Amino acid sequence: MFWLLLPITMMVSLAVKLPLKILFGVFVLGTVLTICPVIRDLLTGEVKGNSSAQPIYWGNISLTTGFIAFVLSQSFKHYKIRALGLFALSMGLCASLWSGTRGGWVTIPVMFMLFICLGFLRWKQLCLCLLVLSSLIVSLPQVQDRMLYSASHWLSGDVFDGESLSQERTSSQQRLDMWRFAIEHLPKNLLLGGGFAYFKEQVGKTHQATGQLTAITAHKNPHNEYLELLTSRGVVGLFLFLGCLLLGLSLFKGAVTDKELFVLKTSAYILVIQYLLYSLTEVFFTAKYPLVYFCLCFSLLAAQFINRQDACESFKAENND
Repeated sequence: MFWLLLPITMMVSLAVKLPLKILFGVFVLGTVLTICPVIRDLLTGEVKGNSSAQPIYWGNISLTTGFIAFVLSQSFKHYKIRALGLFALSMGLCASLWSGTRGGWVTIPVMFMLFICLGFLRWKQLCLCLLVLSSLIVSLPQVQDRMLYSASHWLSGDVFDGESLSQERTSSQQRLDMWRFAIEHLPKNLLLGGGFAYFKEQVGKTHQATGQLTAITAHKNPHNEYLELLTSRGVVGLFLFLGCLLLGLSLFKGAVTDKELFVLKTSAYILVIQYLLYSLTEVFFTAKYPLVYFCLCFSLLAAQFINRQDACESFKAENND
């Protein structure tokens, strides 16, 4: 149902025709709001974004918002606006680190390398971002402990060890357990899947048969979007999902004749790529909060791109006449 936000928001945005500065301001404001849970946690002594509704979604969405705001700022020549984009990026990085969401951390070096290749990020700016990250890690014991804890488990190989029936499992170990369980219990009708609650039903049946509580008993999905789609909607559902994403990206086809079109197209691709990466360790396209965010952001970017493209074509036609 929430996918309906895409056409609705796009039609409204096409009619309203927001200036790019306003769209950029919305994303910057979003990064400022994402830092609020960090401040609350510091004041109350909480950790991992516990004052936010969903720490994992909050951390990753904050990071994506910061990336998009930074890319949009590259369309402007004024150094103050570009500095504001760098500030938004820093806020997104801060929220992502504080959330303790390791899936988001993996995308940070990938995006930095992409920004350098596209010419968005100079080495001095990269050093500034790395300085912000280093300062956060050094000054915040909660973030430092979380990163060291994760690194030690992966480097030592402990994440692949242990009894899967034990309830004392790390989040990484639980994910590996859930992925293994989902693959072992693929529906008989793999073409169409086993239904929306298939994974939860299979976990419940296993619990009833064995009478043992496991680390994954309370989970409703396998924490992997692709396995979730494959088990619940089948091969047809998985390919329809990927087809919808490709169809959406086709809205950004055509000649990119100016910087604004380029940054809008880049922002849309970053949004999709980020979500596809997040979906490796969480469900992002079939969960309410991240899906609403995706639909709103993608439709706003698409409408802005189409309006700008039409304006460029009209200007070119007038000059030819």
